[in-house]
Amino acid sequence: MARIGVIGAGAFGTALACVIRRSGHDVVLWAREPDVVEWINRDRMNPIFLRGVPLIPGIVATTDLAAAAEDAEFLLLAPPAQHVRGVTNRLRPFFKPGTPVVTCSKGIERGTCALMSQVITETLPGALIAVLSGPSFANEIAIDLPTGVTLACRDLILGERLAAAIGTPRFRTYLSDDAVGTHIGGVLKNVLAIACGIALGEGRKLRDVLGERVTVQEGVHSAESVAALARRDDVDMPITLAVDQVLNHGADVDQTIAQLLAHPYRFEFSGKA
Repeated sequence: MARIGVIGAGAFGTALACVIRRSGHDVVLWAREPDVVEWINRDRMNPIFLRGVPLIPGIVATTDLAAAAEDAEFLLLAPPAQHVRGVTNRLRPFFKPGTPVVTCSKGIERGTCALMSQVITETLPGALIAVLSGPSFANEIAIDLPTGVTLACRDLILGERLAAAIGTPRFRTYLSDDAVGTHIGGVLKNVLAIACGIALGEGRKLRDVLGERVTVQEGVHSAESVAALARRDDVDMPITLAVDQVLNHGADVDQTIAQLLAHPYRFEFSGKA
C-alpha cells in the first residue's frame, strides 16, 4: 500500500482519487475550496464538481498542499491546465526532488504554448514526470465503468511501476514512452470534440455558455494555444484554426464551416504541402 497525493479536486482529480483508493492505496486529495474538503470528508461527496457520485470510503481531503505532498510515493497533478503553473509554484516549497509527478491535465498553457510537462519541469525541479491521458469521463471513472487510458513516461521502468499502482481491472493503463504524443492527443481530442458539437451552441456567445458552467472546458482554452503552435510551426490544422476563430475571434459558425468545406482537394496523407 502506497501513500499517494492527488492535487486538484475537480471532477477528474476526484475521480482519480476514487481509482487510487479502489486500488487499496492511501489517498490525500488537495482541494482549493474549503467547502469541497468538508463535503468529501464528511459526506463522501463532491457536489460541485462530481455531483451525484458517491466517493470511495477512505479518501482524505485537505486544503493543505504540504499535507497532500508529505511522504507521497508519487503525485497525481489534476488542476485545470491553465492553473497548473500557479498550483505547482505553491507546491514547490513542499516538493521533494525525485518524486514522480503524473500530470493529468489536458491542455496547453495559454501565452507560452507550454505542455504541462514543460510547466512542471520549470516549477518543480527534480520531478520525475509521467503523462496520463485518454478519452475518459470523470463520472464513468468514479463509478468504476471500464476505462482505458495511456500513461506515458520516458523511463519505462518508472512507467511500469506507476501504471501498476494506478491501474485496476476496470481502469486499464496502457504504457507508452511518447509523452509529447500523449499530451497532444489529449489536447486535440478536446478541441475536435468542440468541432464535432459546435452546432449545439445554438448561436450563443461563448462567454454566456461558460458562465453557466462550474467546470472548465479545457478545449476552449487549448484551441487558442494549439492554433498558435500550428501557425508557429507551419502545421496545416484547418479544423483547429477554425475552432479557434469561432471561439476566440467571433467568427460566424456557418461561414467558417463553408470555408472548411471549400478547401481544395489534395493528397491529405502524401506529406506534400
